[in-house]
Amino acid sequence: MNLVATEIGYFGPAILLLILLLKIKHTYKFFFLLLFVLINETSNRIFKYLIQQPRPTGITYINSWDTHPTSSYGMPSGHAQNAAAATIFLILYTKNPLIAVYAICQTFLTMYQRYFYKKHTTHQIICGGIIGIIMGSLYYLILQVNTPPPPDST
Repeated sequence: MNLVATEIGYFGPAILLLILLLKIKHTYKFFFLLLFVLINETSNRIFKYLIQQPRPTGITYINSWDTHPTSSYGMPSGHAQNAAAATIFLILYTKNPLIAVYAICQTFLTMYQRYFYKKHTTHQIICGGIIGIIMGSLYYLILQVNTPPPPDST
């Protein structure tokens, strides 16, 4: 895996979040998105604490901020969960096919990067992706329910 793909995969969730932030037009939706990110990340840490499944052996560290203590847990993959949640939310929110294709490719690159460098097992990545899909869908639905209707243009 080359350096560019490695770094793009590593920063995949942040790249997708940046795209989301650029697409959101209303202040309250922006703050809702930040709350969504906080809840998604917190849920990942809670799952890791409850499940306590170790990361695979033979981890390759990519850069200086990519280190994990040997006692850190890998189930579910946080990168996979965050990338999948942002992708689903982006697809549902923007309804833009080009953004959807990019987001899906970004998510798969992130997941592959986590597997390639032995940060997570395949099972940990798949579980993170499934949880992310659920979280992204739920938060999109919550946003839709709590969004006021557009003003009447008649």
